[in-house]
Amino acid sequence: MRHILQASVLILLTGLPAFGQHELFIPPKPEGLSEETYREGIYILKNSYQQVVDDNYNVVTNDNWNFAVAYAKLGQSKEMVYDFLYQSKSQDRNFFCTMIAKLLSDGKAIEETMFYKLLGEDFNTLTADCSAVTVDEKNSISMSISRKTIMTKN
Repeated sequence: MRHILQASVLILLTGLPAFGQHELFIPPKPEGLSEETYREGIYILKNSYQQVVDDNYNVVTNDNWNFAVAYAKLGQSKEMVYDFLYQSKSQDRNFFCTMIAKLLSDGKAIEETMFYKLLGEDFNTLTADCSAVTVDEKNSISMSISRKTIMTKN
């Protein structure tokens, strides 16, 4: 519990996910998590971290979104994933809401998303003001030019 609290404080203070002295935090594979899902989470995490390193540790909204996706896939705490989603939304609400709209664009109910499954009603609260946003491909493409944004089907 102490490590989770320390990670959350570090995230809130620096915007970086428990990197310590700019070291990447790769959690061990949780019991019950498939090897494929674990590898996918690690892949997203490493690529996202490399983008932050390449930009002199400047964390932007896409990075926070990607960290939320990676750490959710890696079975990390609800608090950690929520913090990254909250940071993403705080930095750029339009980007965040567009990503939420993309998650739901195939007709999937919000309750079917991996974020809702982890966060429950906290996810509904976080996304409540996104209901008017629709997916605009042109806008989404222009927002993602400077950073690669990871989407997930879960």
